[in-house]
Amino acid sequence: GTHYYASQTVSGCESTSRLDVTAAIEGTVVTTSANTGAGSLRSVVACASEGSTVTIDAGVTSITMTESLNLDKNLMIMDMAGAPVMITFDFTTITTYGINIIAGKTVTLENLGVTAINNPSNFPLIQVDGILNAKNVTSNQ
Repeated sequence: GTHYYASQTVSGCESTSRLDVTAAIEGTVVTTSANTGAGSLRSVVACASEGSTVTIDAGVTSITMTESLNLDKNLMIMDMAGAPVMITFDFTTITTYGINIIAGKTVTLENLGVTAINNPSNFPLIQVDGILNAKNVTSNQ
């Protein structure tokens, strides 16, 4: 997490107190289960900086993706609440892969479920051209 420090001056004496707070920057928090739009996984990933941690808000229990998700930067994507959030890729409209990790990039997935539905052609759920680290991740493929 990120550590914040607070200092205060009392009667001419300065003291520093350590305040240990884990915080997520608002722009890196997934707040909706929608495929697109503000707060969606797709939007948050697109706006995240290289090396960011993208967290999924405790109120989001599942996400349905109807388009492939290209991960073209080093990222960590994790559930904040600790219970795995299910990310479902609906291959009715997807004709390549669910997630693509671009060559030269490292992506860490933590506390997530990743599943495919409507995939009779068995397109890959996760195409890994870079590096994938998975911790507490489940999949149906």
